[in-house]
Amino acid sequence: MQQVGELVKVRPGTVRGWIRDGLLPAVHVPPPNGHTVRVRRADLVAFLEGRDPPPIAGGAEGPRTPMQRSIEARRRSAELLERSRQVRRRIAEGHGEDA
Repeated sequence: MQQVGELVKVRPGTVRGWIRDGLLPAVHVPPPNGHTVRVRRADLVAFLEGRDPPPIAGGAEGPRTPMQRSIEARRRSAELLERSRQVRRRIAEGHGEDA
């Protein structure tokens, strides 16, 4: 995290937060003396450019980018709003009222 922080001119705590929040993919490697966190160069570049990180070896997908999470949240909000409208319509129809 120290090296990533120096590279992009932020404190290691900021990098730790990105990793903790799932914004920057990292691999936790427990060596014999201490704990090491590694960030793939391709993941860092994708994070800085706002792109999806490349797939992790073995076919697993990396975490979603902030943009992907924003799009998904907007879609979920729109779906919930539509369901709410449908429920209000059904209630109004059941009571003989207009929605």
